[in-house]
Amino acid sequence: MYADVTGWESFEPALSRAEEADILDLWLCAELMPCEWYGHDAGALSKLVEELFARRKRIRELIRDFRYSSRNPFPNWTDRTILPNPRDALSNKPDLSIPSEMTKLELPAD
Repeated sequence: MYADVTGWESFEPALSRAEEADILDLWLCAELMPCEWYGHDAGALSKLVEELFARRKRIRELIRDFRYSSRNPFPNWTDRTILPNPRDALSNKPDLSIPSEMTKLELPAD
C-alpha cells in the first residue's frame, strides 16, 4: 500500500506543512466540511480541530512508530535518517527524586 514511500522526503511538503499548521489553518479547512460530516455538532468539530492542532507535532513520531511496526508498512524505505524516540529520552533522564534519608525533617532538640 505504501510501496512508493522511500523515506521522509516521500511525505514532504505535506508533513512539514501539517507540523507547522496554525490553528486558523485547521479552522479554515474545517469550515469547508459539510455539516453532515460532523453531525451538525459544532462542539465536536471544535474539539476535533483542537485535538488535531495539539497532535500535529507528533505526526513524525507516529509515522516513525508505524514504520518500525511489525506490519512493515514501508517496504521500500531506504532513508537511513533516524528519528529519535522521545520515550528513550525520558528513560535516560537522571533520577532527580529526593533520597528517602533527606525527606525526614529532624529538628534540633531545645
